[in-house]
Amino acid sequence: MAEVNLTAAFSTVPAAEAEEIKRVIVETVEQVARDDGTFTRAKIVFTESDERCGLTAELDGVKKAGRAPS
Repeated sequence: MAEVNLTAAFSTVPAAEAEEIKRVIVETVEQVARDDGTFTRAKIVFTESDERCGLTAELDGVKKAGRAPS
């Protein structure tokens, strides 16, 4: 199983929903690691502000970035 380290920041999402979002992100990254098998370590940063989201992933030291449409 991949080692997943998630840092998340939320500004408008209530705490209970924020915890659920974090759980889904970690489970999704773990599933991708199992299915894909191309990485063993993932450092994930997720931010939410004014209903905009950003996600940055560093997979085995290689940075990937994305931004969800608003």
